[in-house]
Amino acid sequence: MKKIDEIWVIDDDPMHIYLAKHCIEQSCIVREIRTYKNGKEAYDALLIRILENKELPNIIFLDINMPIWDGWQFLEEILKVPINEKIPICLLTSSIHEVDFEKANQYGIISKYLIKPVSREKIDNFLAGLS
Repeated sequence: MKKIDEIWVIDDDPMHIYLAKHCIEQSCIVREIRTYKNGKEAYDALLIRILENKELPNIIFLDINMPIWDGWQFLEEILKVPINEKIPICLLTSSIHEVDFEKANQYGIISKYLIKPVSREKIDNFLAGLS
């Protein structure tokens, strides 16, 4: 597996962030994992990187249900930003509702929809699909 410079985990649950970071660290060679507590915080960080012409994250793991901006609002706003490279986005959520699966597919930028809890096997499968 190739080295990954940076992965973002966007989630408001500290326990899930801890578990996701642990699984990611065990699954791949990643230089840095950044975490954000909501979609607005992550969007602002992404916008700053774009404006400063800095490297974007290689992969984003995104929860749907968060305060401030949820995952859907983050996706709506990211579609408006001119990004030259595709960032694989994995929705990592506890939602098993069919309507959420369908909504995720409508964005056209979601690489995978995974149900929490995260596991090393789920992360491995997702990363293998990117290679």
